[in-house]
Amino acid sequence: MRKSEMDKSQTELFHSTINYLSKRNWHYDGDMSWFEDDQWEEPEIGMIYKNKNMELLIEYSIEKDLLTLILTNIESGKEIMFDIFPENNLSKCLDFLTNNQDNFNSRNFQSYIRQLLDICPKIFTYKGDNAYRLKPE
Repeated sequence: MRKSEMDKSQTELFHSTINYLSKRNWHYDGDMSWFEDDQWEEPEIGMIYKNKNMELLIEYSIEKDLLTLILTNIESGKEIMFDIFPENNLSKCLDFLTNNQDNFNSRNFQSYIRQLLDICPKIFTYKGDNAYRLKPE
């Protein structure tokens, strides 16, 4: 989506999401020149956080209301991706992720994703080219 295609609420969401994550020590993945140059970018937001065990990457598509969370084990380089549809719960989803950002590791991330299902019940993960919807226990 281009800056010129965003309505006022989308522009506010763009800035507030980046500000929210930045205040919690997440860093923008790339640069922001596309926004000011009115170039097309999708997803519009990509921010990274590293704890001692994992790198967490959040990509958020404002147009699709789709948050992609990619967890990468720092030691092994293995990664797993989750597509999360916040459905009007973006702030609660981000609160949950940032409140637990230092706790994610390769042994417990599934537990955190299961807890996230209570906030965002529509979460998918992937094996190869196949998508699997996660279900609450």
